[in-house]
Amino acid sequence: MSRLHPNRVRPALLEWSNRHDHLRAVTGDDVLTYITLLYGHQRHDPFVALRSLSAWAKRNGPIFRNPTRRIKVGPYEYAVPKPLHPEAPDGPAGPPAPPLAEPSTANLHLL
Repeated sequence: MSRLHPNRVRPALLEWSNRHDHLRAVTGDDVLTYITLLYGHQRHDPFVALRSLSAWAKRNGPIFRNPTRRIKVGPYEYAVPKPLHPEAPDGPAGPPAPPLAEPSTANLHLL
């Protein structure tokens, strides 16, 4: 297990330690409850760490069932960008400038 995984899982483990006596008591619902509070990479990275920790614990004996089994983390969910000034519907630069005038053919003899 990577050195970063314990840091990513620690908040979830501390939360669960207040309610459960052993890691075996953690269920898939506990994992879902914790994961649904997060977004983007803050959701993906701890879930990957929990999945890795659960797989290690099942393989080495501390738990009998993997609580992350059959839970999909899904794609990153990012916040929708919002305009800087809601009262300016054209954005911070204002309305678009009119197109430049077409060059005249009268001045071509100067070239």
